[in-house]
Amino acid sequence: MEKRVSVVATNKTTKVRKELHIHHDIAFSILSKLSIKSLKRFECVCKSWSLLSDNHYFMRTYRESLFTKYHSYYDDACVLLHPLYNSYHNHRFGLYPLYDERFVSNVKIDKPYCDCGFSILGSGSVHGIFCLSFIYEKDIILWNPCTKEFKLIPRGINHRKCYQNGYLNWGFGYDSVDDDYKVTCIYQPPVEDEEVYCEPLVCEIYSLRNNFWKKFDVDKKHSLNFWSNEQVYINGLSHRVCKVATHKCNESYVLSFDWHREVFTTTPIPFDIEDIIDFLNGWRHLVLLNGSTALILNSTRTSTFHIYILGEFGVKESWTKIFTIESFPNLKYPIGMGKRSDMLLKKKDGGLVWFDLVTQKITDLNITTKNVSCNILIHKENPISLVAYQGKSI
Repeated sequence: MEKRVSVVATNKTTKVRKELHIHHDIAFSILSKLSIKSLKRFECVCKSWSLLSDNHYFMRTYRESLFTKYHSYYDDACVLLHPLYNSYHNHRFGLYPLYDERFVSNVKIDKPYCDCGFSILGSGSVHGIFCLSFIYEKDIILWNPCTKEFKLIPRGINHRKCYQNGYLNWGFGYDSVDDDYKVTCIYQPPVEDEEVYCEPLVCEIYSLRNNFWKKFDVDKKHSLNFWSNEQVYINGLSHRVCKVATHKCNESYVLSFDWHREVFTTTPIPFDIEDIIDFLNGWRHLVLLNGSTALILNSTRTSTFHIYILGEFGVKESWTKIFTIESFPNLKYPIGMGKRSDMLLKKKDGGLVWFDLVTQKITDLNITTKNVSCNILIHKENPISLVAYQGKSI
């Protein structure tokens, strides 16, 4: 099939109309290299373009183009594995590099501050900086493993007795406009009455540059009864999956936080995606897939994986399914994404494997995690001084 584009050429005395014919294969090739946002917008051009997402050959070509595109996010980056043990034994927490699709078990990044278990807040490393919460001390620090420097954050609402019974949710990100690393702490009061869906949130944000906490407002429509601890950070925004519950609706969203403007925006998750989650009774993961925000769903019953990419924040219709991977009987659930198209998965026997989304090749790491949960992080070294940020002028 060819596409016709009318072009009008004019001069002083005549007006000439010429029709250019774009062959189907050329249009196909151009469309396969577009972003999800642009591809969704071009669906309105003609019926055949609106059906491209159902064309298996086109989607295979599109995935290969999407996953092999260059993205500066991965320049000079390494992949880290963070084991999360159910036991709080000191020696069982750490960060381990993954090199060349192999787990380097004899290499460990030394922990700062104290020798006890910690959790990583936010999405992990942001420009080489980690935000850590230590289990026993209940302290929050910013840590640069490159310089071995850490900054103890002043105590905020997490240490106030009146806020100890609710649920605290943390975020960590970078404000590129003000050149500032920030931490959010949002307190969700306990719900005592099951008929009450919305409770007021108490929200504070910490600035490394100014070294203090301040309150910020959240629109009432963002009052939540469920937060996902899984977060994705890129280009000054952090994203997570949450459920907004009110008397009028009960829907899931991707909740995005702008670290400069200090405001939230929401992107609804369509009901057909939600139906997959509920029906399959599986896992839901928000990940960064070669620079794009993606949602991975997988069934514990059928071992089927569904991957959706979000084309445009705030636009419900911009979700696009780019992958359905079936019949992985030995795989339990995905842990996270490595560089570009590599996905780290946990097997039912506790072992870890890499899965290449393009070639669908599985590489066993020959390590068993047993009952241990893990996080996978993309990390870059950064020689900045955390102390120098405090009080630094822009």
